[in-house]
Amino acid sequence: MKKIIFALIILNTILLSQDKTANEFFDMLYVDRQPSTKIESMGRCGVSVPDGMFSVFYNPALISNINGVTVSSSIVSPYSFLDDSQFSFLGIGYHFKKFSFGFSFYNYSGDAFETVSILYPDGRYLASESNDYKITISFNPNRAFSLGLSGKYVSTNTENGILLDDTEKGYDLDIGIRQIVGVSRNRNFRQRTSIGISFINLFSGDIGDSKLPRIMNTGVNFSFIPRVGTMIPHINTVLITFTGEYQKQWDSDYHSGLKFGSELHIAEILALRCGYYWDRVNDNDETVTDIISGDTYKEFEYIEEFTYGFGIYIPLFRFYEGKIPLNIKFDYSNMKYPESNNSGYVDYDNINSYSLSVNWLMDLDD
Repeated sequence: MKKIIFALIILNTILLSQDKTANEFFDMLYVDRQPSTKIESMGRCGVSVPDGMFSVFYNPALISNINGVTVSSSIVSPYSFLDDSQFSFLGIGYHFKKFSFGFSFYNYSGDAFETVSILYPDGRYLASESNDYKITISFNPNRAFSLGLSGKYVSTNTENGILLDDTEKGYDLDIGIRQIVGVSRNRNFRQRTSIGISFINLFSGDIGDSKLPRIMNTGVNFSFIPRVGTMIPHINTVLITFTGEYQKQWDSDYHSGLKFGSELHIAEILALRCGYYWDRVNDNDETVTDIISGDTYKEFEYIEEFTYGFGIYIPLFRFYEGKIPLNIKFDYSNMKYPESNNSGYVDYDNINSYSLSVNWLMDLDD
């Protein structure tokens, strides 16, 4: 595994782009919003925390944790001051022997913007939209190690200023690994420690005149299950998870930082989550004056935000002793907009995130 990690880092360094500004183009799709409500609630730590098909966004190796068939979907809104904007995700995955396969679609649709062209001299409105389509495969030769790859097609609509609208598109690759590095158990508890590393947009693909942001995530996940009594047979009373992560955007000074998250899972039904992340978003902390309000404020060099949310699980396979092999999960989070995007006079709406996953289990002993 050490050779694989070293090879990935060397490859990503060789492919390093010298353009530090072009990668801001797709920040909203790859950094500013999270398709997984669970991961958003846990400080945006997703590289070593499996979450169904949402994991293709963070680390494609993690879909090796899928048992049977999984369908995951989410809606997140709004983006900045665009009240009608929305992010949506849909993914379906299947695990067969040592392989997992998945297809996913991640979409941003925003408020329409006005354009003027020869055919429309008086102007018209064009909806803002960006898409990310992925085909993912993960290989796990054993329970401790998995390797994942995602091939992607990315597109965004634009206007060409002469005729109608245009579509800019490109292709790229995500790659990730996951390794369980420690497992222990005794009469009092069980614990497992794993690490994850992923490279998102490995080749920093061209989208028109811009590039996709190349992002590396490295994290560790620690899960702890104390052996305590329960009133429901075959149900773990408590599951505790702690995770930490470092994010580095290789071809920009932006969006490098630290993330931390935790989850308390009670009776495999209720999950309470919280987290914290630190993200660099500016190169300086100069004092500036707003040209509209005249207010003077300090420009943020970074943001640090606390996150929180909850999830509800319905493990029908537990309640009906495997006769109904379904596991259903709903997650919700409502958080304030990151402070760095608030210049002091705009009152942004809270971020609302909803996720739903349905898993048809095929191996109830897993």
